[in-house]
Amino acid sequence: MKSPRGHIILLGGSGFAGKRIVEILLDNSYDVTTVNRGVTKVSYSKEVRRIFSDRKSLASFYKTLCSLNGDAVIDLSAYRGKYTRPVIKAFRGRVGRYIQIGTASVYQLPVLTPVKETWSLVSPDVCDDKYALGKVACEKILEHIDDLSWTVLRVPAIYGPGDPHSRENAFMKAIVRGRSFPLPDGGKWFIQNLYVDELAYFCLKIIEAGNVKSEAINLAGKPFTLKQYIEILCKLLGHENRSIEVDTYELLSKTRYWDCYPYFMTGGNYLIDTMKMRQSYDFVPKTRLEDGLKMCVRSNKEGLQVHKNCWQVPMMKENIPHSLIY
Repeated sequence: MKSPRGHIILLGGSGFAGKRIVEILLDNSYDVTTVNRGVTKVSYSKEVRRIFSDRKSLASFYKTLCSLNGDAVIDLSAYRGKYTRPVIKAFRGRVGRYIQIGTASVYQLPVLTPVKETWSLVSPDVCDDKYALGKVACEKILEHIDDLSWTVLRVPAIYGPGDPHSRENAFMKAIVRGRSFPLPDGGKWFIQNLYVDELAYFCLKIIEAGNVKSEAINLAGKPFTLKQYIEILCKLLGHENRSIEVDTYELLSKTRYWDCYPYFMTGGNYLIDTMKMRQSYDFVPKTRLEDGLKMCVRSNKEGLQVHKNCWQVPMMKENIPHSLIY
């Protein structure tokens, strides 16, 4: 039997991105331990040590982590500062690298695009987004830690097959219905996402790089427009593109779905700067948008299920005012 290259501890590991990271670590001969509540049923291709513990039970979770030893920790469930502080305390001085999966949502709007890692982060006095504020709080805990090497990965939307909260499935469902649906501002603004395997491979690269600087890193794929994205999906599905170019601000007051619209934005491009990823870490995501979407279509072309209370693409009525169409 091949000797393991190391032992990686995943906080999470049973969800969409976590499961894929586990599989890629296993494929690269790492031993893996996952720590989560055990609520989500999951199976892996190889043996994985699974420990069930609730992050919100601070004392018992801390005790569980103190009993574990590993070469690196990948934290996929850091959403609140108070639940992350015991994690950092438990692993300080004991592991080679702590990787926190963050989000590009931490940047304060409006932004000068592409957004560099040095851009201001959201704060409670100017933002009420609990998700973004929680992620910032998790990052702030690391700022003055000198006995734990850490990396925060600021990522846009992660996509790929098997995502129960898939933006792709929401659009596919709208496309296969054959009815018209809105395309905000004609889908002309540039955005980014990241194929799930690329997140896993970059974590692997950080782990194997050894003594790298403790810092936040933007991680994203090649920019694209929502118009290009919809055209690719329509071609893959073999359906006509029935999206209608609409003025975002006029439409905002006419539908209740905009908070749930996938990749929704207003007023311009939203891109994060990936120069550090490319130059300092010599990493360029290899998965083209066309190939990533093809995998999503293949995995769920039959059911096209969308998680309840998640992403929704509203249908357009036939009598839409002409003023809303470019």
